[in-house]
Amino acid sequence: LWIAALARAKGRAGRAGGGERERELAADFFDWVLADPRANRHQTAVNLDLLREFGVKPRGPEPEIFPTSVERGRGTAALDDALGARGSGLRVVLHPGAGKLPNRWEASRFGAVAAALRGEGHRVAAAVGPREHDLFDALDRGAGVKIPRLPSLGVRELAAAFAGADLVVVNDTGVLHVAAASGANVFALFGPTDPALWCPSSPRVGFVRAPEGDLARLDVSIVLSLAVGLARSIATGEPWPSGLSRAPVPDLAS
Repeated sequence: LWIAALARAKGRAGRAGGGERERELAADFFDWVLADPRANRHQTAVNLDLLREFGVKPRGPEPEIFPTSVERGRGTAALDDALGARGSGLRVVLHPGAGKLPNRWEASRFGAVAAALRGEGHRVAAAVGPREHDLFDALDRGAGVKIPRLPSLGVRELAAAFAGADLVVVNDTGVLHVAAASGANVFALFGPTDPALWCPSSPRVGFVRAPEGDLARLDVSIVLSLAVGLARSIATGEPWPSGLSRAPVPDLAS
């Protein structure tokens, strides 16, 4: 609410929240106060609802991100330094981190995925957040070899690196949305969060959800099979592997 007020925008739309005081404040701060979204509505649609008050018609639900030319250069260079230029095999980036620990599949298991993809002739690098560098060692142990690492990058620089990769394997985290917005092929691992509501809507995003939402129960063999199968599909045009779910396409009608 305060951000909306301090922005001094000519028009402000938002939602009130739960309590009576919140509703009173929203009426003071917003020009348009939207009703709470209906249950089980995809979060992309929930947020795009705000645009209707301004007469803006969304082009669609697929996310996009727009690096500058400098950011594209840095991201591309980082990927090339880690994996070399395009050549034989796919270039794959793994991101084993997540700010929410329940959303984090074990990094050593990501290492097992790296080993399987390398065994198929693909080149694999890893990226983590600025406070997650300890995950590199666990990933290396799981892979049985030191996996090339991307340096610390800004958000749009990371998106540019993802855009140059053939496949990104990532937990359900903000980086998942960055990867989807980059236009990359993405394999997402979901735990407690419902992908029907939160998975970014892109035809290039596939996901698997852990049993009962517990990533500790997501078997390595399942992820290995899906990751290798998706990589084969990208490389050859074969159908997606059975068991890999496609990202939802939200209904943008209010």
